[in-house]
Amino acid sequence: MSPTDNPAQCLEVGKLLLTSQEAATALSISERTLYSITERGDSVGAIIKLRCVRLPNRVMYRPSDIQAWIDQLQANPIKPKVGKPIVRKPRRGGNRSTCKRKDG
Repeated sequence: MSPTDNPAQCLEVGKLLLTSQEAATALSISERTLYSITERGDSVGAIIKLRCVRLPNRVMYRPSDIQAWIDQLQANPIKPKVGKPIVRKPRRGGNRSTCKRKDG
């Protein structure tokens, strides 16, 4: 069984760097979400970036950075954004078949 088969093993195998696939598996998220967290810090409303190591043609992650990121999220719980509900306005113009034409 490879380390990527079990998310818990990804951080425990003693590797210095994890691939993006291994890091995403360890966090139980997609690689696309992992890149979003790495680039912008987007994590369900949190603005905490995940540190990475940029190498030619790849991005790698230290297990210690992943654990530190998790610890930061636990220390700063994400508060849901509460705002006004979205109210859709009716479209202007309505049903065209009932519009009266002006003649001449």
